[in-house]
Amino acid sequence: SSEFRFEPESQNILDDFENSSYKLTYSDTINKFRSVDSLSIDKLGISKHLSKLISATKISNEIDIVIKEKLFNQIKECFSGQRGLELSSLWEKVYNFYTIHNAIEEIIDFTKEQIISIISIKQTDTSEEITAELLGELKENLLIHLANCFAISCSLNNLWFTEKVLNKIVGLDTRNTNNAILNALTFEHIEPKAKAIIKSNLLRHHLIYYPLLNYCKHEKGINFLSKKLFDKDFNFDEKKIMYSPRFVHYNELSLFYQFKNIFHPSKKNYKVFIHKTFEDYLRFNKLDSPLYEPHFPSSKELNKECIQINVQNSKVPNKLRIGIVNSKTLLFHSISSMKDAPVLNYERFDEINHILNQSLKRQKSDLIVFPEISVPYQWLPHLTMFSKKNNVAIICGLEHITNKEKEVLNYVATILPFRYKNYNNAFVDLRLKKDYSPEEIRQIEGRKGFIVPMKKMKDESLRLYRWNNICFSVFNCFELADIRKRAMFRGKVDFVVTVEYNRDTNYFSNITDSISRDIHAYIIQVNTSEYGDSRITQPSDSSTKDILKIKGGDNVSLITSCINIKDLREFQKLNYSLQEGNKNFKYTPPNFIIEDRD
Repeated sequence: SSEFRFEPESQNILDDFENSSYKLTYSDTINKFRSVDSLSIDKLGISKHLSKLISATKISNEIDIVIKEKLFNQIKECFSGQRGLELSSLWEKVYNFYTIHNAIEEIIDFTKEQIISIISIKQTDTSEEITAELLGELKENLLIHLANCFAISCSLNNLWFTEKVLNKIVGLDTRNTNNAILNALTFEHIEPKAKAIIKSNLLRHHLIYYPLLNYCKHEKGINFLSKKLFDKDFNFDEKKIMYSPRFVHYNELSLFYQFKNIFHPSKKNYKVFIHKTFEDYLRFNKLDSPLYEPHFPSSKELNKECIQINVQNSKVPNKLRIGIVNSKTLLFHSISSMKDAPVLNYERFDEINHILNQSLKRQKSDLIVFPEISVPYQWLPHLTMFSKKNNVAIICGLEHITNKEKEVLNYVATILPFRYKNYNNAFVDLRLKKDYSPEEIRQIEGRKGFIVPMKKMKDESLRLYRWNNICFSVFNCFELADIRKRAMFRGKVDFVVTVEYNRDTNYFSNITDSISRDIHAYIIQVNTSEYGDSRITQPSDSSTKDILKIKGGDNVSLITSCINIKDLREFQKLNYSLQEGNKNFKYTPPNFIIEDRD
């Protein structure tokens, strides 16, 4: 598992396939050429490399054509002739990689190459143990295995593998092979097998782009690799819930219901929404014990405009290491997402993975914060899995989403990991921006067919998160300018996060300084690197208030620093007579009442 601790980046995942394909055996020290004893195929190395290629490239729409052609040629060379037979256990991974990239011709060529290799198997020495009948059975079993690998890949996108595509395989010289077995690779046999795999829910769940869509009803077939959610059915198939054997994780259900709420909204309140996620978690996994309830996310209404979400964990940290993402947010990326044409190329995804890996190196980050409108919603499953696996919280502004009513939605995503016994989990919350900026409204309404979701904005609630006994809230850019909203969290939070895409840095800089002292909390402000003023501010004097501050730069980077939750709380419990002389923080404001956060 240590091989997959870090997310795959281009510098090590798009290397020559040959680097992972062969293994040298030495009889003596590796520094002597004469010590080389043998050269053999490294099946484990090839398997790991294919797995990393699949996980790295399935997220993006496309990779560079030159790199893709290079990878295709290397895979073809690696699986040619006898080596292809020796690597028969990896055929399915090759099919999956080609299917993810819609490489029809490569799939056909690969299949024909393996068929030719199978029917060319001959007995090289005379042996009473190897009979002609046994040799025939070997060829038949390999062809059946090839057909099964093909069908499993077809189940990922049974809309794509048409009769025209699959029947291109026929036409080979099959005089030395049982034609009935070879016909198993034609459309009439592959298509029903793929549909049966989907119906039985035995396809590769980890390759499905959005979690749990394979548990839903799809009468007309489905492309599980598609990044679009408008055409997906979100109604669960009860038979699949009952008979599918794998464990369904809480983060999968949390993300599933968040997406369902966007593309198939209901009028249920947020408390019911969270309860339904937990209820289905118990139902899917046949867990009836009430012992789970105190350890899983819950919510309560604080007032008409704010709800509290509790995501507890056993660990209560005194300090929190915050990672600020310093990257350039491009407006045309969000506009493209608004038009349902998101920019999901591998270069952007590679930058995301670089940030995630940086958060694990040296001093591990507890929380990563991205700017506003910086992450496509299509990459939320990837971020959620990272958060769950590595126990790192993530806050990010999502690029604009347009629903069926042509309302343009601006969400901020908050992903909070938690643990119950031996299981890692993650809670996902998508909150709609309550106050669009004048420029944002102009960009939306200036394009025909798009509208601002006024009613949804009015009905949305602010959040007070209680995670690992740390209390915080998240503001989305222009919301921070509302003094009434800021005042709601006075004495209730340890820090406030604000994600921004904002060129008026002077105005927001003054607000940040003010709110830090008004509500007496840390402020984590993250803006696009182009405009800057990304920083972590504490309620102290002017010379020490900024713990971290950054602007500019062409390279994507993660800048980290710590905030001391314990010291802040202890200071706030002191009276003015004891606060005087403390150089860490400024006095608490008049009539400052501390809510119970311990």
